[in-house]
Amino acid sequence: MPCLFCIRWYCRSVFNGFFWLKNHPLASGYEVVCCERCGFVYADTAVTQEDYDRFYASYSKYEDKKIGTGGGESSSDARRLDETAECIARILTGRDARILDIGCANGGLLLRLKKLGFQKLCGFDLPAGCIENTRKLGIDARFGSVTEHPQDAGTFDLIILSHVMEHLRDVRLAVRSVEKLLNDGGLIYIEVPDASEYASHVVAPFQDFNTEHINHFSIQGMQT
Repeated sequence: MPCLFCIRWYCRSVFNGFFWLKNHPLASGYEVVCCERCGFVYADTAVTQEDYDRFYASYSKYEDKKIGTGGGESSSDARRLDETAECIARILTGRDARILDIGCANGGLLLRLKKLGFQKLCGFDLPAGCIENTRKLGIDARFGSVTEHPQDAGTFDLIILSHVMEHLRDVRLAVRSVEKLLNDGGLIYIEVPDASEYASHVVAPFQDFNTEHINHFSIQGMQT
């Protein structure tokens, strides 16, 4: 089959994954394939991006501060968000940059950027709970996604996609859609799980092969 990213290059099957699901809106299984050219590994699933968007809007766990990530409630999540905010602060020398976090969850990263002096902050997400929680932090948050943007959103100097790309059905479409929101000379910050490190998680080595994580990136794949 042709690679979703390279379009015409051949993909080989890696394995078939099956999930024990009950009353779940996503597929109970899919074939994982790998592109022979670029190394992109993804789930060949019939579920559409619209299906995933509806899932995240209605069934998402991310607004739940006890089990969701992106708010910084756990020590590991807080450490990750601190490191990401500090990295972004080093990239942007001025504090007047307009920053958008797509898939902002409960606004943990935006809050840390705010504490570092950035004021022109905005978050997009699909669950109403995430939008409300981010707004409670005094940060602008709106209903939106990588491909669906509020009409009055404007453009940004930096767009953050932190642990978002692994959830997207069409990576090429996502990149094209995000570019429309960038100012001239703007930057996109992308952070994804490193597939080459999956095996180091000895407690749950297959935790990233699930109904939500459908793309798997390595350093080689990102460089391609």
